[in-house]
Amino acid sequence: MIQFNINNTGVNIQIIPIYGTAFGFLYYNPNLEPDLDNVDEEDYFEQITIMLLFFGFHITWFKI
Repeated sequence: MIQFNINNTGVNIQIIPIYGTAFGFLYYNPNLEPDLDNVDEEDYFEQITIMLLFFGFHITWFKI
């Protein structure tokens, strides 16, 4: 896990195993959930998952 800050944004990068094989890209934002209200500013984050066959990367960023 690598964590660093850029201005007022925290960034967290993790290498993750993929159980099987996958190649692709996923984006997650909690405000995109259809049944939930908007997330508070302090709990808000965005995440990208990049999958490269047998391993992947989670890249998460949030306001500090």
